[in-house]
Amino acid sequence: LRALQKILKGTFQKRKGFRLIDRMNRISKTFFSLLVLHLLGAAEKGYTQPSISGISFDNDHILISAKLNQEFKWTQAKFISIKSFPADPPWAPNTHHELWFGGNDENTVDWFQHDYVEAGTFKVIDPSKVEVNFFGNRKIAGYLNLDNYTLKFDSLDYQTYLKTPDIWVEKSSDLINWTIVKISDPLPKEYSISEGLNLKIMNGKSDQEYYRVRMVE
Repeated sequence: LRALQKILKGTFQKRKGFRLIDRMNRISKTFFSLLVLHLLGAAEKGYTQPSISGISFDNDHILISAKLNQEFKWTQAKFISIKSFPADPPWAPNTHHELWFGGNDENTVDWFQHDYVEAGTFKVIDPSKVEVNFFGNRKIAGYLNLDNYTLKFDSLDYQTYLKTPDIWVEKSSDLINWTIVKISDPLPKEYSISEGLNLKIMNGKSDQEYYRVRMVE
């Protein structure tokens, strides 16, 4: 980070084209700072720390989209069907089918459908395939798309959710010293792997600030 800081400062002093950055308003400088950290994310993947996948601005707030890069495990995930179904009674909110692997025991699976739960056992065939044996000797294979973590199970598509870890946002003016920034909105208990997390923080007051996202699993 120290080396990057020196390179950036030297580049701004030597190249006239970059002098325009000094005339940018605070939001533009914050955008540039977040972009730098987004590019740095590739170097930190070995530490399984979150990476910034997108940014936007909402009045006095910065909205940060983060990919958490958590390790996927079948027994730590919950799968919720993308399609919704009418509830009973009909005036109640629509429901979704849900799958839990290893909820009550390492080898058990629970499949919630409408208003009942079907139980069985499962076996992981490989990182993208799971085989479920429900009571009554009915077998269903599930196929997980490792690019977007969508599970195809019994002709339905399911999104993969993980428990939200302890997470926080840090800011710095020099890429060396970091302080924690308060996240404005409460974090959800679970998040979709394919969508990541959206974090809202107050826009900084200094001319240039860098932000990064950190977590403890």
